[in-house]
Amino acid sequence: MAKKRSRVNKDTVGRSAVKRQELKDKTSNLALTPWRHITKTFRFIFVNWKLFLPLVLVALATYAVSFCVSEDAMIIIIVFAIIMLWLATMFFVRRVMAGEKVKFRDGLYNAMTPLISTLMIFVVLVIQCLPIMLLVIGYSAAIETHLFGNMFYGSLFVLFAILMVVVSGYLLSGTLMALISVSTPGMYPLTALELTHELMMGKRLAFVLRIVVLMVAIFIMGVVLVMPVLLVGLALYNFGGIETPMLVPIMVTVVAFFAVIYAGVYLYIYYRDLLGMDASKK
Repeated sequence: MAKKRSRVNKDTVGRSAVKRQELKDKTSNLALTPWRHITKTFRFIFVNWKLFLPLVLVALATYAVSFCVSEDAMIIIIVFAIIMLWLATMFFVRRVMAGEKVKFRDGLYNAMTPLISTLMIFVVLVIQCLPIMLLVIGYSAAIETHLFGNMFYGSLFVLFAILMVVVSGYLLSGTLMALISVSTPGMYPLTALELTHELMMGKRLAFVLRIVVLMVAIFIMGVVLVMPVLLVGLALYNFGGIETPMLVPIMVTVVAFFAVIYAGVYLYIYYRDLLGMDASKK
């Protein structure tokens, strides 16, 4: 009996040690620096370039159509191209990470299914940006009235700006993740908002840090990709007299579309990590 008890105790201790190690691995996955998500996202896009490169080309073709219409219609087409990129990216990354074989045409035909739900989340996103819009309007009014010349009123405006940024950041953190959750088949917008806001409780500062790192990575990527094209355009004009007015704008558009894809993959990886951490706590 004593041997059996000692054996049971050892097995219990061993299982608990394994569970603690698994929990440590999952939590350390989030505790690592956000740069890990940057490299992981680049690796994922590079491995699955056959899915994402045609997606950028389709978005460029859609953008090219906007030059043949009025300005109002151009804005609608550009917004449609961005939403198409986002939904297709969610479709591809979800199925690839689930171990499924995905063809590009499957994403092109099926990714737009949650379009209405995604548009509703976008409406909520715009409403939650109202504090930042008020801040921009207030800043313009403060410049015109020379408000910053008075230290007291200038300090009040700084406090107002901090409050507006905090409020918008708090609201947007859950809504941005809802853009990922709502792309799940059968997910309703209000359900996605509720789930993601619960998921983000206690994790908003870490999320803001990762958003800052994402913006820095996209900026560096844009500089690295656009600068050579700009230098080539200047060289062609200076040495050959060849004007290339559309070269840089086209490259900037390509970078912008790629940034949408990159941000989608980056946020989905973080979303999966959050789900893993949340499940491990339960």
